[in-house]
Amino acid sequence: MLGGFTAVMVAVLAFVLFMPKTYESSASFLVEHQQTSRSEVSALAVLDRLGRLATRETEVALVRSRRVVEPVVDRGDLHVTVRTPNGDQRPSEVFTSFVAGSDARAGTYELSRDAGGRTTVVGRSGDTLATAAPAEHLYFGNVAVLFPVTDSAVTFRLTIIPFSQAVQEVQEQITVDAVQRDADLIGLTCEARTAEGAQWLCGALAQSYVTLRAELQKAEATAAAEFLADQADLVSQRLAAVEDSMRSYAQRARAVALGARAAEEVRQNTQLWASREQLRAERASLVALITQIEGDEARGSGKYRDLVSFPTFLKNQNQIVTELVANLVELDNRRNDLAVRRSDQDVELAALDQWIADTEGQIKAIAVGYEQALAAQITSLDEALENSGAVLAAIPLQQLETARLERQVSLLEDLYGFLQTRLQEAEIAQAVELPSVRVVDRASLPFEHSRPNEPIAFALGLLLASGFGLVLGLWRESVDTSVRERTAVEEETGIPVLSMIPALKKPGPVISVRVPATNGHKAAVVSPAWTAERQLALEAFRTLSADLRFLGRGGGKDVRSVAVTSAGREEGKTYTACNLAIARASHGVRTLLIDADLRARGVSRFLRIPLDVPGLTELMTSDTQVSRHVPILEVGSAGNPLCVLPAGAVTSHGAELLESDRFRTLLKKMEDRFDLVVIDTPPLNVVTDSAAIAARVQSVLLVVRAGRTDSTALEFTLERLERAGAHTVGIVLNDVSLPSSYRAYSRES
Repeated sequence: MLGGFTAVMVAVLAFVLFMPKTYESSASFLVEHQQTSRSEVSALAVLDRLGRLATRETEVALVRSRRVVEPVVDRGDLHVTVRTPNGDQRPSEVFTSFVAGSDARAGTYELSRDAGGRTTVVGRSGDTLATAAPAEHLYFGNVAVLFPVTDSAVTFRLTIIPFSQAVQEVQEQITVDAVQRDADLIGLTCEARTAEGAQWLCGALAQSYVTLRAELQKAEATAAAEFLADQADLVSQRLAAVEDSMRSYAQRARAVALGARAAEEVRQNTQLWASREQLRAERASLVALITQIEGDEARGSGKYRDLVSFPTFLKNQNQIVTELVANLVELDNRRNDLAVRRSDQDVELAALDQWIADTEGQIKAIAVGYEQALAAQITSLDEALENSGAVLAAIPLQQLETARLERQVSLLEDLYGFLQTRLQEAEIAQAVELPSVRVVDRASLPFEHSRPNEPIAFALGLLLASGFGLVLGLWRESVDTSVRERTAVEEETGIPVLSMIPALKKPGPVISVRVPATNGHKAAVVSPAWTAERQLALEAFRTLSADLRFLGRGGGKDVRSVAVTSAGREEGKTYTACNLAIARASHGVRTLLIDADLRARGVSRFLRIPLDVPGLTELMTSDTQVSRHVPILEVGSAGNPLCVLPAGAVTSHGAELLESDRFRTLLKKMEDRFDLVVIDTPPLNVVTDSAAIAARVQSVLLVVRAGRTDSTALEFTLERLERAGAHTVGIVLNDVSLPSSYRAYSRES
């Protein structure tokens, strides 16, 4: 966790110290909108606000557009950098005149001027591209440069990047956004390496934006005026055409005073219907009377008097009918007088009857004719009613068509008036050129850099470092399967931990040891520096030595041989074996330390015994005596002896030698001769040599290094020892961080 925290904080510190400083300058604009009458209508107020928002977003995009940025890049030559002895500068700050448009050729050039004032430009390949006399422009790659007039020689490095790339970089250096949600203010923020550069860039962009906005407004007003003029002419033509259509329709359909005309037509139609119904009723009555007269034979001529008495018939046929009725009455009277005196066959009487019949026929003919006249009048009235109905039916259609044409005329007149008003407004806007964008806050000069922000960077760094360290620690804890605590080791293995060896910065003998001179090598003294940790380690090995004696007493006899092994490399088995032997020898116990790790020869290295001293390998492969291979070391100030059998020459047949009967015999002799034989063996999970030794000694000590030995490897080691039939008496937990109470007690003692 501490390592992850430190790494992140170092990275944050490096970021803050080495990140180039950036300065920010800001400006703001007021975007004015033309107020329309539609905002006065509550139903359209929302649409008007949405239009303003869309316009503000458009203005934000316009400020960032290439149309605004490109003139600034061109005017400030931002695609060109001049490296001078004072650092990178703009061309205008170095040269008297400098012109490099958007077509300037990208590349790196070296410009120099000699003491005589002659200027030269050299390309990247070393070729001279152009030269110029004093006070003359130097032309190369679509660039024109004029050096200031001085007597000193000077050299500049000119770097030109593509113009489009410079435009893109400037766009990345600016931020444009609305100042407030409901305000028509737009804020512009510019970044640069220097405070002056940020202020210049912000001011130049503001000026370019205002200029472009004025040009767009001018073009918009001109285009609007032209469009409105065309539309006004078109509407005027359409209005004239509709008025002509309305006039032609009124003449063709006589669609004049349609209301009064409709009332007169209704009145006439009503009169016609009344006359027709009257005539129809009169005719029906007359037809019924004629039918009745024709069917009544009993009444004689009297029935014709009823016909004559028909009111309408009598009224219309007054003179003729009156004469016929009078003649009929006279003839009827004469016949009645004559019938009294004469018989029915009388000639005169028959003549009167014929005369009477003719008169009645005349009266009937008059009635039938009158009935036919009534029928003709009814037919005529029906035709008149049909014509009147057609006229009445056509009047609503004429009214509709007339209303439609009138609406078209009215709409076109309103549209024409609106277009004329807008045209005048556009012409006024085109002539007046009122600005629609105003600079509210001019570009500011920053007094301190904006990035990096040290307080925020360190605050975020502390947060990230703490989080990263915690995550790293949790990850390490989750993936770490090594054993660390005594209780965990005992619970996992079921074997007691006999001693816990504290961690030492420089592991070595816990007691000073003197190595005698052998094979021409000088004597050496291994004397460790006395520290509290060394004192704790000495006490730990003395405890281990005592525990071995206690284990021997509990079993009925002392432990005479112990093999020290471990699961893997660098877990402290050699350190434990050597110091156990030293601690035991310091009490005057006859002790033998055997280095059975024939590959590493760790005991010789730990005790600084020369590696060419014969040892176990030579003893197993020759008939020499043991005494010739056992150096005797002096332990402590008392000089107590410690016999050491080094590994000897390196051999690849270590397992065969250690499994031989000769080694068994040797081990038996050593157990009889010494009180304790300590054997340093190779790591059990690395080579098989340790298994052969573990099966032959009385006890085995397994060294476990806290925080390094893997629990799986430890389990595998115990399984191998069990299969070999070894007697594992305990575990030594090495490299342990002891509590502070142990250290305090050590200092007090």
